[in-house]
Amino acid sequence: MKFSLFNNKPPIIRQPAGLYLSASPIHGLGVFTTLAIKKRTLIEIAPFIQGSAEDYALLSPTMLHDYYFMVADKKAPIAIGLGFSSWYNHSCPANAIYTIHKKKMIIEIKAVRNIEAGEEITINYHGVF
Repeated sequence: MKFSLFNNKPPIIRQPAGLYLSASPIHGLGVFTTLAIKKRTLIEIAPFIQGSAEDYALLSPTMLHDYYFMVADKKAPIAIGLGFSSWYNHSCPANAIYTIHKKKMIIEIKAVRNIEAGEEITINYHGVF
């Protein structure tokens, strides 16, 4: 199969079957799974939109403040995750971890322990678990 829109490379977006958005006992909505996920499994690869320092200043006082990731870059300090990436709730300890790849413009979500079917998938917003 040829991926001409992606320079003959496979698409960067990966959302496995089984993820869904639902009411969360933690806060508002959250990401859940209908399937068991094993430790170290890559759960999602999501693209992001990079936001400038000006975007950060505009979005910080709005409700969108809760839906972007901070990036260590003074010129572009925020990443607005697409897919499910901005819907994972915070927990400490979390059952998943995120990694932001600035050059690829993707966010990876990976299980740090086994996650049961029906369980909410959580990340630690501070990047640790």
